[in-house]
Amino acid sequence: MDMTSIRVARRDDYKGLCPVIRELDAFHAGALPHFFRPFDEPARPLEWFIDMLENPESLLLVAEHDGVIAGFLSALVRNSPDLPMFVPRRWLVVDNVAVLNAYRRMGIGQALMHQVHAWAREQGLAEIELSVWEFNEDAIAFYEKLGYTTIVRRLWKGIE
Repeated sequence: MDMTSIRVARRDDYKGLCPVIRELDAFHAGALPHFFRPFDEPARPLEWFIDMLENPESLLLVAEHDGVIAGFLSALVRNSPDLPMFVPRRWLVVDNVAVLNAYRRMGIGQALMHQVHAWAREQGLAEIELSVWEFNEDAIAFYEKLGYTTIVRRLWKGIE
């Protein structure tokens, strides 16, 4: 029987996480070559990984399926700037969510998102924000299915 577990990443997960990040980055490089480029080095240095593990204001989850890291989620706690115009608040920003192509449509992404929602509640956070590239229609539909709505649009224009 296939078994998937969602858990906080451990130091020994780095090598297993790299293929998931590599596939995520290749996907973005293929869709947006003017923003992202392919490369051979590890997609995120070991220092990034250790910082995510050791920072109490961050979360790095992995989805392990039958002994393989099939997906991950990274998130960071943010605070509003200390300026009069902003309502003081703390919230969670989901920075990355990725599932290897071979493990898609198995509920892994949804399980990662449910776990991050639970973690945010445990931290006393009432809001989660995330960004998604406009070309990624599958991800947009996925997040909307989970109840996320658009609050800002970021526009871009190249200048010739």
